[in-house]
Amino acid sequence: MTAILTSISDGIGTVALNRPDAMNTFNTELASGLSDALLAMEADTSVRVVVVTGTGKNFSTGIDLKEYL
Repeated sequence: MTAILTSISDGIGTVALNRPDAMNTFNTELASGLSDALLAMEADTSVRVVVVTGTGKNFSTGIDLKEYL
């Protein structure tokens, strides 16, 4: 599963955190993917605004402690 989903429509870029099984907690893959996605949106001159959202019931519950413990 891809940790970050992106789309662009009518000048609106959407970046979705896609770890709903882990309540969209941030791990290395998600953080790196978010950074890459935002840099790509910034470089795309058709994007006028970016919406950051989360899949599932939560936007994000923070850092994934399982990865760091």
